[in-house]
Amino acid sequence: MEAELLERYLARTGYQGPRAPTLDVLHALTAAHSKSIPFENLDVLLGKGIDIAPEAVFTKLVEQRPIKRSSDATTGQTCGAKGSALTDQHV
Repeated sequence: MEAELLERYLARTGYQGPRAPTLDVLHALTAAHSKSIPFENLDVLLGKGIDIAPEAVFTKLVEQRPIKRSSDATTGQTCGAKGSALTDQHV
């Protein structure tokens, strides 16, 4: 992942910890991701296609700010999007 995109992803998730490729960092990243980008499956229920191309996943998870459902949650990711986003991470 390009440095600028990585910075935007980390800002979106609020992660500010170390960036070494360790299991502890992976756990911290997934925790930050889960807290800031809630799971949703509305697109599936609405019959919309799910694009798992890296650019589309980045746009959906980082750049788009989906509809607010409550004061602290937004719709955001499907399990496939989350998985593909994390496999493309090189922190």
